[in-house]
Amino acid sequence: MKQKTTILFLLLICNVYGQKWHLNRIDKNSKYKYEYWFQFQNLEDSCTFNEEKILGKLKSTIQLTDNKNKFVSLANITIKNLESGHITNLTTDLNGLGEVSLKPGKYKVFISAINYDEFTFDFKISENEAINLKVQLGLAPELDVYQINSKTELKEVDIFEIMKCVKENKQNFYENCSQREKFYITMQI
Repeated sequence: MKQKTTILFLLLICNVYGQKWHLNRIDKNSKYKYEYWFQFQNLEDSCTFNEEKILGKLKSTIQLTDNKNKFVSLANITIKNLESGHITNLTTDLNGLGEVSLKPGKYKVFISAINYDEFTFDFKISENEAINLKVQLGLAPELDVYQINSKTELKEVDIFEIMKCVKENKQNFYENCSQREKFYITMQI
């Protein structure tokens, strides 16, 4: 039985539409025997950047926004000169903007901000040139983990329907998505 449960667990790990779910455990002695966990990954939301080179300007800028063009403030940015190894650290202001003077060379940028994916990219600056970088950060996976407790084993299509309901009813998912006679949904804390 234990081997069958382990095999079932391994077979049920799944990624669909950027969402993960898995069968966490089976307790034959419980009223709700099957326990599934899932969370939302935000894979459809990714990081991108555009660069604009400006001749004769002294300072380069980095502007951070999210997928709704809202400023990402207080993000940590590390800029490494790939030729000299020199590292510059800065934090964006309340308008998601960071300014820095950079010498000609090849650079690698590392960006991290709470609730967003980390992002790394390279760029090059030539003599008598500055660069304006416009960076859009994608959302990080949600930290919330949801649990479905079910009296019977659920089919994959049922789990996806429940997940869709929870995504559309995040404020009232328990009331709107649970069917107490079959299953109920909770959030892990």
